[in-house]
Amino acid sequence: MPCPGLGPGVLTTNWLFQRYSGTNQKLIPVVFTPSNVREVVAGGRTAESVGGFLKAIGSQWSYSDVAVDDTTTHVMNTEMLKALLSHSGTSKRPVPHHFPFTAVIPFALKDALQPRQRYYVHVEAGIKIWSLNCILDSMRDSFGTGLAMPTLGGDNGQSLAGAISTATHGTHIDLPPIADAVRAIHLVGPGGQEWWIEREGEDSITDPGRLAQAKQAGLLCKDIIVRYQDLLFRSVLVSMGRMGVVYSYVLEAVPAYNLHRVGRSSTWSKEQTTVQNIQSTDLYFGYKDPWVEILVDPYVDAKGEHACIVTTCDSAGTQAMDRFNPQAPDPCATQTIVPILSALILTLPVEIGAAASAAIAGLSFLNLIPFVGPILFGLASSAAIAKATTALVTLEVALSNFLAASAEGAPGEGIANICNLAVAAGHKELIPTLIPLIMSSLRSPTEDEVGESYRILTGQPACPQPRYDNPICQRQIDGADFAVDLSVGKTNLFDFISDVFSLTQSFDDANTPVGFAMSLRFTRKTAALLGMQQFSRTCSVEFAMLRGLNGQASFLEQLYQVALNHGAIAHWGLMNELRKDQVSTLYPDLAKWQVSLAEIIAGGSGSASTFDSKFAMDRGLEPAILHTLPGGLSAALNRLKLSLQSKLARAKLMKRPQPN
Repeated sequence: MPCPGLGPGVLTTNWLFQRYSGTNQKLIPVVFTPSNVREVVAGGRTAESVGGFLKAIGSQWSYSDVAVDDTTTHVMNTEMLKALLSHSGTSKRPVPHHFPFTAVIPFALKDALQPRQRYYVHVEAGIKIWSLNCILDSMRDSFGTGLAMPTLGGDNGQSLAGAISTATHGTHIDLPPIADAVRAIHLVGPGGQEWWIEREGEDSITDPGRLAQAKQAGLLCKDIIVRYQDLLFRSVLVSMGRMGVVYSYVLEAVPAYNLHRVGRSSTWSKEQTTVQNIQSTDLYFGYKDPWVEILVDPYVDAKGEHACIVTTCDSAGTQAMDRFNPQAPDPCATQTIVPILSALILTLPVEIGAAASAAIAGLSFLNLIPFVGPILFGLASSAAIAKATTALVTLEVALSNFLAASAEGAPGEGIANICNLAVAAGHKELIPTLIPLIMSSLRSPTEDEVGESYRILTGQPACPQPRYDNPICQRQIDGADFAVDLSVGKTNLFDFISDVFSLTQSFDDANTPVGFAMSLRFTRKTAALLGMQQFSRTCSVEFAMLRGLNGQASFLEQLYQVALNHGAIAHWGLMNELRKDQVSTLYPDLAKWQVSLAEIIAGGSGSASTFDSKFAMDRGLEPAILHTLPGGLSAALNRLKLSLQSKLARAKLMKRPQPN
């Protein structure tokens, strides 16, 4: 029997969900904002009692519908679940067995893990990455050294659960993704059932007897289900919210360390050797700089090369450094773009005049017609001049407005609009010209900096300073990310990038150029069954795309096909259009994951649909029992059922009296 809840926390009705990118809005009938695990349980049971569909949200950064879609009736906002649950000041110190019952961790750790050689930190899963970084950094031992995550992504605004549940990668060539730092998961599943899940055998971290004592002391629900099972742990680790709401994680951290970051300019023809060296290096100490990122321009320069900006990091020890002054990157590169646009606008009056003259010259024969010739010439020339110059004049006006707004610190109509108008006016070269500028705004080829790992990797200011807000224009960027096999002997990555270059050129030839830069980062294989990093060495190729260009939708459609041709796996939290058949092909352990989902549902005697969604249904993220009917009949029936249940639940909720 699940432990009772104390109420679902702060309750809001008719809340407008909007992605961070601003690309999608949905009205959610009911939103819970819990502040503890009992309120998480109560919220889950409340949603289930009315046949609702519940999803947890963090920072709303996903570009896909993985968090919320049209079937969602209830949302659990995890922003208040941000507490450190480890006992203050003890996470790194030997703990006697009579340690008072004030925290599950470190009390319940195995004897072999109690000494200060490995560091375990228990935190609520809604905590933001930047806040977690500061908490870890503040955990000082007698030597003055804090803690840090083994690896991090390129930003820090995500919630911890959001980053882990969608398999966000890191940047270390010999470490697995961020999710692989997890050592225990506290999940609230269907029926409000709580679960404490770890790996089995030597890979577990808690002593079952001490964990039982923690339950008796009230630190965990007495009826929580404890599982030491590799399959279940590896399934829940990356489950996109389909198995329930993750309340907390136990993370294995490392002693704080500094990184020395260096940037350089290069070309893809040269950096293929770098990638081949990474591919063939078995251990990180065989490669000088284990943190590697390569930004690639998909367009060729005047020399026929694809320009790159390469940044590498190596460990700089633990001594405090002050050679790092991070600033939030500006993907719109306003300071560098404005001079290019200013130069373009200066050429337009001449082009407009030349176009008008050419149009008039083409009609001069009308003047040879007796009597009515001059009249016809006058009428036709006005129309011809307008037709010949409209695109150029429209571009000129838009550029003037954009530059005026930029001078006042606010971008005008948007870079994408300017680019579309430039293409229409015969200046498609503007898009390839802007890509290197955007790349240099994200990474500097002259970087030579030292700082704490969390600052170097994410651009975060030194704690306890608040996180930099991402620039508004970053919300005009679309994100796609594909995990590509870089195992020894595989050519998938090189073939994939070559095809991306060819695809980009074909769109440029068709006068629909697209604007994006590619970022290459490298990791080891994840333990998560549905983590994108399915290969012994994985390269994550991220596309930062300027949203709104005329050719973008078609390009993305073809890009997905190119990715599938090379076995590349789309990121769950970025633009993800995978179908059920594709997911089953890309994830060979999907059937095992479905068995684990069935166990979570049965264990709490809850509804299989509580945490379901159209996103999950379309990708086959359903319990194994739902796949027993032949062909697509099961999926079709369940999709219909899902839609009807969602509409019914929404209708019931909308009729309820609104709270004061």
